[in-house]
Amino acid sequence: HRPIDPATLRLQDDELRAAGYFPPEEALTMLPEATALRLQAALDAACGPHTAVLTAGRPAPTDKRNYYTQLPAPMTAATVVVTDTDGRILVLEPTCNDHLELPGGMVEAGESPAEGAARGLRGELGLRTPVGRVLAVDTSSGAGTTYGPALTCYVFAPDPLTPQQAAELVLDPAEIREGLWLTRTEAQKQLPQRLADRVDAALQARAAGTTIHLTDRQPERPPTTPGPRPPLRDHAPVEAAADAVRIEEV
Repeated sequence: HRPIDPATLRLQDDELRAAGYFPPEEALTMLPEATALRLQAALDAACGPHTAVLTAGRPAPTDKRNYYTQLPAPMTAATVVVTDTDGRILVLEPTCNDHLELPGGMVEAGESPAEGAARGLRGELGLRTPVGRVLAVDTSSGAGTTYGPALTCYVFAPDPLTPQQAAELVLDPAEIREGLWLTRTEAQKQLPQRLADRVDAALQARAAGTTIHLTDRQPERPPTTPGPRPPLRDHAPVEAAADAVRIEEV
């Protein structure tokens, strides 16, 4: 819709003195707090797939299923397999789950998967390092996820951390209760199976210089290499017709 010209509005004299357009940031500073909160929620919802629900001007609490169903489908996540020079894998004990996790999380609007992965490392571990290339992609249909929508997870593995880098990690106490350096075998046993599959795929891909695609936890098999072609039968060369028209380049 075209913006409304304030000059064409007929304001109620007993309620309104004037009307005008202002940049969102300026308008938010001009309005009362409750109205500004509503406006901010509406602006955020306009940029996403959800409808804002407020209680007394504050976002209404929602359970995890409602939160995830508001995200675009498929949801996009980034997981990072952090290793050290001894070949161990960093596994996290989060404050909000009863199972071990890997660094990373949901990719936010406007981020690439690599940017989301890097943000996760900074926020959870205080680690600033290139995440490298995508080593594995794990896609799941809605039936294979916890909260409903389909999920695409990009898996990265930065270069192994030196002892000094590992010693300088700072865990976010709001999200991470403890960080554990586990051998590959230990990580496979203690991580949920889906995360263990991602670790395996990423480390295999890094060693082989390739990328692995998992579909509902199963690696896609490369197409069968066709056998040798039968030799072509000998044919006499095709002679150009004497009256063929030559097409000139234009």
